[in-house]
Amino acid sequence: MNFPFFRRKKLEPSELSYAALLIDMQERFLSRYLDSDLEPIISAQTAVLKFCASQDIPIVVVEYRGYGLTTASLQEVIAAVPRSLRLEKTITDALASTSLDEQLRLWNAADLLLMGIYASACVQGTSEGALEKNYRLHTARDLIASHSTLCGEKDGTNFE
Repeated sequence: MNFPFFRRKKLEPSELSYAALLIDMQERFLSRYLDSDLEPIISAQTAVLKFCASQDIPIVVVEYRGYGLTTASLQEVIAAVPRSLRLEKTITDALASTSLDEQLRLWNAADLLLMGIYASACVQGTSEGALEKNYRLHTARDLIASHSTLCGEKDGTNFE
């Protein structure tokens, strides 16, 4: 399957201006899964957040309104990031229902690293909105999960 958000051209480090988005890693969503299924994802996200803190790469924590806060273990790491912002959204595309685009432009972020849960819903909606606004998208298998990957299924929605 060909996903439109994978870049084929390798960019030089000087061409990159990153921000990281942590999407929907909220307790109410996470409570649907076993801790053993979530641990590898949260561990990988924690490593990225620590790197962002050390390099002053901004982080945006995107939460779906009414579903609680981002899991405490990630909140602790986010607290050390010099430039971080928490936004609530009301629809799947975080760029359509918040001031996210405005903030990313203030940070001069052109490259977005996507992390989160529900790859086939809110992560996908946000990635589509970001592509429409000409952001370059980056992610890794270990940073995003869908319902199918957490439940052991392979349905093509897990960014592999």
